[in-house]
Amino acid sequence: MTKSSEEKSADFFAGPGEVRALARTLDWGATPLGWPDGWSPALRIAARAMLDSPFPICLWSGPEYALVYNDAYRRILAAKHPAGLGQPGSVVWAEIWEGLEQQFAQVRAGGPPVYFEDARFVMARLEGGQTEDAWFSYSLSALYDEDGTVAAVLNISPETTARVRAEAALHIERARLEEVVRRAPAFMAVVRGPTHVFERVNDAYLQLTGHRDVVGKAMFDAIPEARGQGYEELLQGVLDTGEPYTGRGLPVTLERTRGAALEERLIDLAIVPLTELDGTRSGIIILGTDVTDQVRSHREIERARDRAERLQSLSAALAATTTPEQVAEVVVAHAVAAMGADMAMLAVRTPNEAGDGAEDLVCLRQTGLTAEVSSDYSSFPVSASVPTATSARTGESFFFEDGASIRAAFPQIPDVFDRLGMQSLATVPLVVGGAIIGATTFGFSTPRTFAGEDREFFIALGRQAAQVLERARLYEAERMSRVRTESLQHVTAALAKAQSMADVGHVFSRELTRLIGADTAWVGVVTPDGSVIEALGWSGYADGEAEGWRWLPVDAGIALTDAVASARPQWWATRDAIAAAYPARAALIRSLAQDGVAVLPILGAPAWDRETANERGTNGANPVATSEPEDRAIGGIVVGFRTPQHFDTDTRTFFLALAQQCSQAMARARAYEAEQAARLEAEAARSAAEAASQAKSQFLATMSHELRTPLNAIGGYAQLLEIGVHGPVTAEQKRSLERIQRSQRALLAVINEVLNYARVELGAVTYDLHPTHISDVVAEAMPLVEPQRAAKKLSLLVRLPDVAGAPGLQVLADSDKLQQILLNLLSNAIKFTPEGGTVIVELGDQMDDRGHAVLRVSDTGVGIPADKLDLIFEPFVQVGRALNNPTEGTGLGLAISRDLARGMGGDLTVESTPGVGSVFTLTLQRATDD
Repeated sequence: MTKSSEEKSADFFAGPGEVRALARTLDWGATPLGWPDGWSPALRIAARAMLDSPFPICLWSGPEYALVYNDAYRRILAAKHPAGLGQPGSVVWAEIWEGLEQQFAQVRAGGPPVYFEDARFVMARLEGGQTEDAWFSYSLSALYDEDGTVAAVLNISPETTARVRAEAALHIERARLEEVVRRAPAFMAVVRGPTHVFERVNDAYLQLTGHRDVVGKAMFDAIPEARGQGYEELLQGVLDTGEPYTGRGLPVTLERTRGAALEERLIDLAIVPLTELDGTRSGIIILGTDVTDQVRSHREIERARDRAERLQSLSAALAATTTPEQVAEVVVAHAVAAMGADMAMLAVRTPNEAGDGAEDLVCLRQTGLTAEVSSDYSSFPVSASVPTATSARTGESFFFEDGASIRAAFPQIPDVFDRLGMQSLATVPLVVGGAIIGATTFGFSTPRTFAGEDREFFIALGRQAAQVLERARLYEAERMSRVRTESLQHVTAALAKAQSMADVGHVFSRELTRLIGADTAWVGVVTPDGSVIEALGWSGYADGEAEGWRWLPVDAGIALTDAVASARPQWWATRDAIAAAYPARAALIRSLAQDGVAVLPILGAPAWDRETANERGTNGANPVATSEPEDRAIGGIVVGFRTPQHFDTDTRTFFLALAQQCSQAMARARAYEAEQAARLEAEAARSAAEAASQAKSQFLATMSHELRTPLNAIGGYAQLLEIGVHGPVTAEQKRSLERIQRSQRALLAVINEVLNYARVELGAVTYDLHPTHISDVVAEAMPLVEPQRAAKKLSLLVRLPDVAGAPGLQVLADSDKLQQILLNLLSNAIKFTPEGGTVIVELGDQMDDRGHAVLRVSDTGVGIPADKLDLIFEPFVQVGRALNNPTEGTGLGLAISRDLARGMGGDLTVESTPGVGSVFTLTLQRATDD
């Protein structure tokens, strides 16, 4: 189901942070920006990067400069948060917008970026709308979309209010030296004489210089590491000339903790001469601030902006890719251009050709590799001891800043690095959804220090590449799945028309080369004696090329016979691989046109196929011979390609599905051939049965008179004796006469039952036709079949109109015979419906074309083949859905039922679909009101 804009917005702003939480609930549709799913790709990517940044960053988008910001910028907004999210700049910063609007317009019009150091603003950001002074070192730069338009203005705004105020305080305190010495947060020192002996220092100076005992000592004796950094000349120049000195962001290297390594700090410095009343200069005041953190933050902002622009450029290029190869090409090209790498490669994990569960890394794109190294590492195991494989195996990133560290970490392959001349290396894994799908490596021909921002760039690049690779993989998988599904449907439809084994071979081999891009295809089946694989058909071979493959001994010792013998498929990427596995046949293999080859066994029909096939026999014919076990191959398929192939998991699954379709088609072909033979046998049996039935009927009709006449005579004479016509009878004689009478009546009842059966066939049955409610007959029949229904757990549904007494529900019928028909139909339906199926008794709401009422009994059983429907009502012929199972009765039930229906002026017909079910339709004359 398609997600709404609100749901997509919640997904887009998923993650930690107060601003993200606010953005997930904001009605973006009411803002100038609209919902995030309608934003441009560049704006969406920049927004994600901004929300992850620890620096105060915001985006001003659209003609009204609508504001989107991160948690760090939220602190700048103060009381204007949360109302400012998504609002125009003229609303958010109304008090300062007049001065800012022109700067934004300059950037959006394609002008140069804007940057200001320590710009002062009077901002109404306090509670109640109160204003305050604030200072910022901010930049405005354009965020370009793919079409070159400006999607937004990127605003990086670290607040410098604290530093500016500190500098102002320092300036004031210069006029009050003693107060400054006592309270100044900036470092301060007073030195005297030409050797600059410390007279006084404050805590900030001690903190800067490592809390050394410096008072009373010459500066460059107390802080020897300061020599040679240019400060001796600065101090002496101020002392000599009396001219003060100021400097910003000056580097100084100091030992800030005893015994620790030297550390570089950045300072804003002021050197002021001390002049005595007589005008002589006796010393110097050193004032300053450690601005290391501020300068580095500023530099980090610049680097962050640079990284963001690089990643934005990469994202824009990746958005146009659709295949993994295109993704790899973009990633390698952009990373090399951005970082100046001399070598780069991107490789993804894939199952190896051996199919043993191990994985290889396949290089999708590389640059800077020699031809030899490129060939060696076009595909290599994930278990290999090389940086790319190790990263893809462990999920770790590696940054080696010199050749020695590379060789120490991977001593097994120093020659590779020597051949490539690599002196520094960066390798990051490609991880998406917690799964490592590959790795990418970048090499440099000179030693290189990978600063934090460089490492972050490579890691971010790996994350982004992994996501786009996964998107491309899913797209390609969906496309291939669609193509293969359509191909499988075409093959299945074509095979459905094949009626013989030879048809299957010709059709299947032709479809393989026509639909799936194979160059050659060969299909064969094991002969009944199991000694030979006989070709059923082939396609794509040159004239006469496949003739030598028409019969292959099962012990030939080639890939096909081994696959059939083991019932396991074989996947060969190249003919060289096959030749290596079968050296005795190497010359023949290399002479063939095929390179990549798939060898597929055709497995025996599954159990359900065998059972269904066995049910299709008729009149005692032998079951269809499809009883091969599933793990035994009944034939084989060879699919050849003239180029090397990589049979990945999806391709193998597709080919095995094709082989299964071939197996099922063979089972159907065998069943069809067997059914044809069974049909001829059944027709002969039916003719014999009809003759026997006619003879039987004639015999019964003749014998009826001959048997009943003497039996009636016996009964009459016994009755005369019993009433004393020929004289008195004793009590004992009377009892004997009663026994004679009972025996005569019992034998007569048996003969009458047989005669009634014979009369049905001879059309001599009498009918007591009268208006009969169908609902009453159905109600009486239901309890009689309930034990059968319950035993098979079937659903038995009765669908009759509610008003049972309406004239339209009465038929002209013999109620006993109507019930006999209904019971026969229900018993058959229950008998031939698998457990859990459904049987429905339904009175149609429309009459047939003769104005008769229509009663249907339908089931979800196994169904009856179309060519057997004509035989279903024949006497002594069990064509039914059990297909000639002699345990299912005498085969007279449906014949008698149809004769009874026709005897009542109606009819009984059937419609059936194998595997779907059957519908028996009973039509009877409707009773009239009079």
